[in-house]
Amino acid sequence: MNESLELKMLKILERIHNGERNFSPDNNDVQGISDFQAIAKCIISAHNRGYLQDIKHWKSYHKNDYGSILHIIVIGGLTFEGEQFLSIQAEFKSNVYQNQRLIKKHEMLKEKWDLINEKINRLEREKIFETRPEEKMRLTNHIQEAKRERDEIETEMMYIENQLEST
Repeated sequence: MNESLELKMLKILERIHNGERNFSPDNNDVQGISDFQAIAKCIISAHNRGYLQDIKHWKSYHKNDYGSILHIIVIGGLTFEGEQFLSIQAEFKSNVYQNQRLIKKHEMLKEKWDLINEKINRLEREKIFETRPEEKMRLTNHIQEAKRERDEIETEMMYIENQLEST
């Protein structure tokens, strides 16, 4: 799966933030140099956007990979804008993760709500056909208990929905 240029840039900026300054192909063969070009483009783009203080890069003049970037050194690390970009992306990732957790919890509550609702319907049908008063009372109590539980779940689901709407 191909990562987007923005995601690659984010990962590279994180590496630079963590102290990595030298970037070059993993292998010096044609494929290794070719694969490195995506990283090089991200670093150059990050520099052009003002995320990096300075960079130096070396190009190949060999006929097989002429013009390909062989090595990049990041000088000075991230700028204030680069740090801000990382911070915003980290906050975004955190919000996405939180929303995913809330959605998953909402789905689980919905499944539980559906099961309890089915139980209430089944108990109400049984109550309709029941003739013994003590059994009708027992079913009524079970129905009321199940409805309370369903209402609690519904309240929790609404709370999660409000949280998702506010993000």
